[in-house]
Amino acid sequence: MLMLLALFSCASECDDLARINGTYEVLSTVNSHTPEDVGEMPTTTVFFNGIWDWDLQYLRDSGNVRMTIDGQETTARLVNDGACNAMSLSISSWNFVGDATQLGDDEPVDATHSVVWAADLVWQGDQLSGAYTVDDSWKTSDGLNGSMSAEGSISGTLVESEE
Repeated sequence: MLMLLALFSCASECDDLARINGTYEVLSTVNSHTPEDVGEMPTTTVFFNGIWDWDLQYLRDSGNVRMTIDGQETTARLVNDGACNAMSLSISSWNFVGDATQLGDDEPVDATHSVVWAADLVWQGDQLSGAYTVDDSWKTSDGLNGSMSAEGSISGTLVESEE
């Protein structure tokens, strides 16, 4: 009987994808990229590299996830192939803007990253981890531009639940 209850409780938890809702402190790391030399790419200005707070909210009506990072919002397509805590998120197009002033400029400089991003993630209570791929074309407000394709890793910790 206890085993039967355990099966039902896992199944009901797996059915409620809103369990991922909350704010996570996420460390994303680019592990490899093409081209090898990205020149003056402002790598710390984009959500797929560095430490960022990610706010995730499952959208029941569409089955997707609203992602808000650094006050910028997008909708990621969610694919859950039945594995309880495994999921894939993908963004087909997002113009993410970051502050690139740290590149040595005296005036404020923005970097606009046109991003196509996909991640395979595992959610475990207050932890989110996995791997991602990204294609990024970027330009700065002071005239620099470039592009790259990369693979990386994600490790996040829930800092505030929305339940």
